[in-house]
Order: sequence, then C-alpha cells, then structure tokens
Amino acid sequence: MLSAVRISRTAISAHTNHLAREELDFVFHYGDYIYEYRGSPTRSNYFGGGLQVPVRQHAGQMLYDIADYRQRYAQYKTDTDLQRAHAAHSFFPTFDDHEIENNWVAGISGSGSPAEAFALRRAAALQAWYEHMPVRKANMPRFGTGKFHRTARFGNLAEIQLLDTRSYRSDQACDDGFKPLCEGVNDRNAQVLGAEQEAWLAKNLSGNQARWNCLAQQIMMMSLDRRRAANEDTRIANMDSWAAYEVPRQRMLDRMAGLGNVIVLTGDEHQNFVGDLVHRDKVVGTEIVSTSISSGGDGSDLRYGSELMMTNNPELKFLNDQRGYVVCEVSPDAWLSHFQVVDKVSTKTNTIKRRATAEVAHGVPGARMTGVSA
Repeated sequence: MLSAVRISRTAISAHTNHLAREELDFVFHYGDYIYEYRGSPTRSNYFGGGLQVPVRQHAGQMLYDIADYRQRYAQYKTDTDLQRAHAAHSFFPTFDDHEIENNWVAGISGSGSPAEAFALRRAAALQAWYEHMPVRKANMPRFGTGKFHRTARFGNLAEIQLLDTRSYRSDQACDDGFKPLCEGVNDRNAQVLGAEQEAWLAKNLSGNQARWNCLAQQIMMMSLDRRRAANEDTRIANMDSWAAYEVPRQRMLDRMAGLGNVIVLTGDEHQNFVGDLVHRDKVVGTEIVSTSISSGGDGSDLRYGSELMMTNNPELKFLNDQRGYVVCEVSPDAWLSHFQVVDKVSTKTNTIKRRATAEVAHGVPGARMTGVSA
C-alpha cells in the first residue's frame, strides 16, 4: 500500500511504473512491502473465494530465518518498475504485519507459534527490513525490537507522524478475524500504540503549529460494520483494526477533536476507502485508505457487498476495489487525495486513471468527493 505526496508549495500509490513518473516530494509506504507466504502456482482468493493465480510468484518456502527474508526482498527488488520508483522518489517506509507474519502483534505470533520461536523470526525479519528499506540508523532493530515511530516535518505546512501499530499492541480481541463484537473490544487496558508511543503522539498533536496534522499508519481507524450480505443480522468488525480496540480508539479521536486539520493515512485493507472519523457525533478527522499494489489481482470497481457496506456505514464517502495508489496534494487551505487506479495488474502493460478525489478543507473536518468517475 502506497501514498505519494506532492507538497504544493505549498503536498501521498498502482503499478509502480506509473508511480515513478509522478512529480512527488516523497512516497509513504504503509507496510506489507513483502509477503511471507511460500511460492505456490495457485492460492485461495481471500476476498472473493475460490482459487486464483497470484500476480507475484514467490520463490522459496514460507519465510522463517534471515536468509529467507533476505531472498524475498531480493526477489521483489528485481522488479524494474519498483527500482524506477525508488530511484525517482524518496520513500518513508513503515512495516505492517507481512514483513514478519500475518496479523502478529508485539511478541505474539499470528499463527500461534511459541513465543520463543516467534521472537527469533521477528528479529530476523526486522533485520532484513532494515537492510533493504531506506530508513535512518536510529531505526535499526536490536534483537527484534527498536523505536520505529518518527516525525517528518515540512515547514509550517504539515507534520507527519509515522506510527507503529504492531510492536506494542495488545492481542486482537475475539480471537482475531472478521467477527461479531465481543467483550474484549471494550477492554480498558488494551493498547494499539503502547503507552510511550501514545504519549509521544499526544504531545506532538497538541504542540504542533503546522497547518496539517497527518497520522501515517497501518490499520483502519474507522469502526466499520463489515457485513457484506443481507442475511447477516449481527454487526461484524475487523479485529485486526482500531475497531477492536475501542478504548484507545476513543482516546485517539478525543485528541483530534477541535484541531480541524487531522488526516489519517491508512493501508492494510487492499481497497480504497474515504471516511469521516466521528467522535461524540462530531467529525474530528478524515481517513484516507490506500489500496494494494497487486494483492487481490486486477480487482474491480466494487467488491461483492460493497453497496451494503456503504449503506451500513454513513461515515463512508468512497469505496473501491481496484489496484493503485493515492497522490496527496497538500496546500495551506486544502488536502486533496487523488485515487489513481489501473485497469489491471496481471499484465505488464496497463492504463492508469484518476478514479476520484477526496477534498478536505483546512479547519473543516470531513471529506468531500469530487471527480468521481465510472
């Protein structure tokens, strides 16, 4: 998942050959730069059911040790379009789950591996991530831990907080997955950022004098009803998102209230979303969710059940299932997020177009959709 930012001087991603041609100040990569799965000629389609031929054919086994992770980065970086994108633009990378293992948090394996074994796997994976990503020495992991959250400032125009929503998070509620809400969702002791990172972020938000506060992070902050079928009568939530951590989520929204300039950039979902962040019946920010580059295949305008999701979630302004990236154009008065999508990723040659633009006026939380094309 990528977002590219153009600072309009007063300025955040698609098949990477198109990204390389954009005029950008930098690219933010939300994480899932690699996937840890073994090579396979077919795999199940997580989103639509059935089998599909992966766009990317992985070499090697499921990733466990440092040689495995290094080989996977090396394979991805043989892609000439990706090479062009890195050559053309500065990158701010973060990691999400697949740099290590699907849905891991803190010292907890997503697949139930013993803690001692997972600690070794995490240390190997983060070492390989550091070796292959353009990050500072301050972000060097030490035995699988480190300080990965940081700030990027662009004069008095924008301050961007790059968050880490994996390393300090409590275990997912309701045994993870897409589930009906359970008691654990309201756990008062649950953490997403951890106490130290959350205090750091609160201080930065309250003291920031820039025109825009931007949170560049991994998992969706909106608490959406995920039902996609009319016969489902119970609200469904994504337990690997902020929606499963309602107490820290409300603390976060409370800190946004009154600022009038908060943009949250999110990945993870393999779809494009635009939505309002609502707290105590007031809009306090806007969330822009960028789709995947190739995961999910060519995609379509709307995935099955999207119309029902739009009906059940009035805060949603836009939903789209094509592959692509988001170009954010930032000026003192407005934050524009242009959703760039390609017609296909299953072939080397494809066509890109602007699917829609989300416009947020400074001081007026909430997005207005413009230029929505078919």
